[in-house]
Amino acid sequence: MLKTLCPVTPAVSAVFFETNFVAYDLSTNALITGYFEPEFEGSKNYTPAFTVPVYAKPADPVLASLPRAAIDNNALYRKAPVTAYLSNAADAFMLEIFGAGRVLLPDGNILRVDFDGQNGQPYTPIGRILVTAGDLAPDDVNFQSISAWLRTHPHQAQGVMEQNANYVYLKPLGPLPDDEGAPGSLGVPKTAGCTLAVDSSVIPLGIPVFMTMTDPITGSSLVRLAVAQDTDAACMVPPRSNCS
Repeated sequence: MLKTLCPVTPAVSAVFFETNFVAYDLSTNALITGYFEPEFEGSKNYTPAFTVPVYAKPADPVLASLPRAAIDNNALYRKAPVTAYLSNAADAFMLEIFGAGRVLLPDGNILRVDFDGQNGQPYTPIGRILVTAGDLAPDDVNFQSISAWLRTHPHQAQGVMEQNANYVYLKPLGPLPDDEGAPGSLGVPKTAGCTLAVDSSVIPLGIPVFMTMTDPITGSSLVRLAVAQDTDAACMVPPRSNCS
């Protein structure tokens, strides 16, 4: 039975969870990463400036399961819907990794895109590949450093990206408020600081999760109650959770 809490305050919320839930100790460590929606310039149509397609999931399951290298080499050309076109493969790759984002269109409007499935191929973190090759330092692997390396090494970038056979399909979203996150797997908009993307084989969707962690900026203890409202393609290999 759905209960309405009014007014909702930290004290009322605490009583609600303490009364209606029994804590289960997972006794495990998890990698908690931040989530945001990256923004890239692009177009809904193919143009000389925007040539790299971002595909929605094909209806044909055989096509939908193709590895990245085949997709990069036009195996889905005119066989799958195109959500948007970006200016370079590095931007398209990073948009996939995040699983949602914003495409700044030539007319100034923004196209919100969201996860539409994946090809089921193994996920290989390319940051690990770049570290092994000596191209990035182990303590300098992040969105910015990987993106910069891919853009400044265009002749090597495709080969590196294709070592990750996993491809994430993205679909267009309808208009959403700027301050509202894209819907997660439960169909609920992601809420800053409160939404977890999890491996649902470990943590069921809809479950409140009480976490204690260390703030990576201040080094202080951070205690937070969040809710498993989304799944992450990269949660499968390796397991991880995203705290939006």
